[in-house]
Amino acid sequence: MKKTTDNKLLVKIFSWTAASTSIKISLRILVHKLIAVNFGLENFGKFNNMSFFSSYLDNLSGAGIFNGINKYISQFHKDPFQQQQLLGTASTIVFLFSAIITAVFFLFTNTINQLVCLPKNYLWLIRAASVVQLSLAISNLLRAIFKGEGNAVGNSLSIIIGSGLGLFAFWIGFQYYGYCGVLTSLMLMPAWTLVPAVIIFYQYTAIPWHWLIKLTWNSKLAIALFKFSLIALLTTSSDILAAILLRNRLKAYDGWTAVGLWQGIHKYSEIYFQVTTSFLSVYLLPLLAKLQKKDAIKQAIRRVLHFILPAAILVSSLSWVFREKLTLLLFSKDFMALNELYGWQLTGDIFKIANATFTSLILSKALLGFHILSLVWLLASTLLFSCFFIPRYGTLGVAQAHLATHLLYFIIASIIFFYYTEHKPDQVKKKSFFSKKSRLLH
Repeated sequence: MKKTTDNKLLVKIFSWTAASTSIKISLRILVHKLIAVNFGLENFGKFNNMSFFSSYLDNLSGAGIFNGINKYISQFHKDPFQQQQLLGTASTIVFLFSAIITAVFFLFTNTINQLVCLPKNYLWLIRAASVVQLSLAISNLLRAIFKGEGNAVGNSLSIIIGSGLGLFAFWIGFQYYGYCGVLTSLMLMPAWTLVPAVIIFYQYTAIPWHWLIKLTWNSKLAIALFKFSLIALLTTSSDILAAILLRNRLKAYDGWTAVGLWQGIHKYSEIYFQVTTSFLSVYLLPLLAKLQKKDAIKQAIRRVLHFILPAAILVSSLSWVFREKLTLLLFSKDFMALNELYGWQLTGDIFKIANATFTSLILSKALLGFHILSLVWLLASTLLFSCFFIPRYGTLGVAQAHLATHLLYFIIASIIFFYYTEHKPDQVKKKSFFSKKSRLLH
């Protein structure tokens, strides 16, 4: 009976997250299509620099503590006092970090622009982004609470409505303000989820507003949340560094055309990968935060893998079969060279999705040491494989490096997971270098 109930909950959460992410993806596809058709392959790469910047700012907003809020809201579900302390401390961190980000962006605008590559007369966008990121942080805070409560409906509706508002704003900017309007709306797009998130939180969440408004400080909880800040910072920094190095290598190989092709396949891969990450953050991460017995952890991860891997294989196979139509639908005829990349990229994505499941275990237990090791491996292997493949195969080499990186990561993660779940607790404790430091608040 319990297994049937768990499966129903899994299907319900996956259905809602898949629906919301699909709508979000569809709307972004329309945005990318408009950019590709109206501004061409070269400008597509330049515009996506702003899109990448906006996404990374979203990840870093509020000090990146949101997976921690997700985890501890779930873990403290029977302890209102701890939840109140958690949210008061979280709000303090969010506002302090937002103020710091704003100051840094205003002081070092030119330095930051070397990463974003905006025209000199658009530097004001970077300063505007530093102010907008507060709304990103508040939105992410509210959605982290939804996830911790297992409220897939509230989280999904925030995404659906926010994506619709973002598309409307993009259309206004595109129609009436041209190049400037597109850049501005791309920067603002993630922030629109704040509007529905506030309404849903006020109407349908049992947590009182004053828990968020009343700023408090609990040192033990702050340290636990800052562990997730460090994880978010390292993850985002690793992604930014990899993206910059790959962009520069491709640009040197074949100019902005190669960059546009790479960002086209990367963007497609990224937007459908979000279905998986959204589902894992709402279902698996809070579940693993509650579980302590290794048999239960192993069963939960295996159940998720048995559910999402067949779905990933099906979606990847269909994407490959209809790759030519997908390219025309998502981009334009200028992007037909993407058809050669789908096979390598989509196969790599299957392993990347499986790896995200193992990452949920690392996040749910706040295993900082293992997370650092995984990031070092991903960055080093991506750069190593790209240095080998790009000079030989150009843009195709990036997709080949993507597959090689995530395949090897999957093999290593599977071995570690087997070791973690099959050994007795005292054996793991003796051999695990990070075990003692990784159990704060457990």
